[in-house]
Amino acid sequence: MTAPIQIGPGMFTVNSTADYTWDDFRPRVLSAVNALYEAHPKVAELQISNLTLRYIDAIDFDYMEHNAFTFIQENLKAQFSLSEELFSGTNVSNKPCGFTWQTSFQCERPLGRITLRFAAGQKQNIPSIIWETIVESAGDDIPKMPAEFEEWIDLAHDLTHNWFFKMIDGELLRRFKGV
Repeated sequence: MTAPIQIGPGMFTVNSTADYTWDDFRPRVLSAVNALYEAHPKVAELQISNLTLRYIDAIDFDYMEHNAFTFIQENLKAQFSLSEELFSGTNVSNKPCGFTWQTSFQCERPLGRITLRFAAGQKQNIPSIIWETIVESAGDDIPKMPAEFEEWIDLAHDLTHNWFFKMIDGELLRRFKGV
């Protein structure tokens, strides 16, 4: 599968969607970054302001039947909710039909931050819970480019990979594996 590359003013992106594998994506992104540096007419003036590795995952979810907050707590190791007191006597359902929640944490390897974002959404027109795991380095946290990019992308991937499998461990992991 090819990882499409997008280039525009202030933007350089390597994407991979269906059939993603790290073994396929990693060499493509390394090759793309090397090609950018080799092709840039004024490489000494090339200033990278941000590096981001973003994974977007989705799981089908029936918002009318189930409570998304309960599902996330039981299956994705994250907890957020509203007090039942808010719903008492209001004729408002305590099952969210839409939501967005995001939090970020500083990380040291790679330097930067890791962000988790959960939201109601759709995947192939099916209601789903969408979650993103994002590692981002900006400003002084950006490694020396391009020399240290390979280490950065490996560390960012290791972190997202670690968090993903810790989050889905249990029933959700069995569901993904089809067991």
